[in-house]
Amino acid sequence: MPSSPDVLIACGCRLAESPIWSPAGRTLHWVDIPAGLVHRWRAETGETASWPLGEAIGSIAPCVDGSWLAATKTGIGRLVLDGGAYMPFATPEAGRPAMRFNEGKVDPRGRFLAGTMNETVREPDGTLYRLDPDLSLTPLLGDVIVPNGLCWSPDGRTMYFADTRRHAISAFDYDLDDGVPTNRRILVDLASYGGLPDGAAVDDEGCLWGALFGGGRIVRYTPDGRIDRAIALPVSQVTSLAFGGRDGRTLFVTTARHLLDEAALRSQPLAGHIFAVDAGVSGRPDPRFAGSFARRP
Repeated sequence: MPSSPDVLIACGCRLAESPIWSPAGRTLHWVDIPAGLVHRWRAETGETASWPLGEAIGSIAPCVDGSWLAATKTGIGRLVLDGGAYMPFATPEAGRPAMRFNEGKVDPRGRFLAGTMNETVREPDGTLYRLDPDLSLTPLLGDVIVPNGLCWSPDGRTMYFADTRRHAISAFDYDLDDGVPTNRRILVDLASYGGLPDGAAVDDEGCLWGALFGGGRIVRYTPDGRIDRAIALPVSQVTSLAFGGRDGRTLFVTTARHLLDEAALRSQPLAGHIFAVDAGVSGRPDPRFAGSFARRP
């Protein structure tokens, strides 16, 4: 059975998100969205490093060439961490200052899917986009309020997606050849469960693990949508999670101080830290974006 969560990194982020485990370097990367920071932690030494982007950043993803993708306030760009360079190349929401990118993940074929949201009002103004390896950008879904929970079943043929403010996790059939989700259906209705569905990951047994923002826990759902187990955290704003560690059984869990008032922060001194928990089952690290930037500056 899973162990209880322990604080791994005492970072006190305002809104930590998008945890990415890199097996080769044994590193964990994540972002602090409103601070516009990308963070890295090295498992071997405990050393941390941070890079500012100068704007809010919703998510990151590793690339096959060693650089990173960053989905930010203004668009999607290439990020070279050690050089500190961020080079935007896709700005589909240009001219819409209330919008920003939020959740983004790489699919099993190396495409990057990322969604936008309206930061000013809770309206379904967002869009889920697909960035192909040739760097072309295609809208896939509209009518999105807050995009989250992107991940895929172990065979890649089911895509999961949570529109957070709709209190539900959806499942789609996913065509691995063309990268198009179809046949949307509600996998889990969380309207009466407590907490909002946020980031997610899938284990090697095909079960979906989801963070509950405002719900203070992570939950494992079976492929047919049943709640299998829940693990409580000592903070309420649980944002996302990723599998990693030496055997792939560690869940790295990001949390936030976002929307907590002074009284709540006093009662939750660990809010915004990164936690680790033995999930009792393994999961795979996120794939890398397959695109080439050889012709990009």
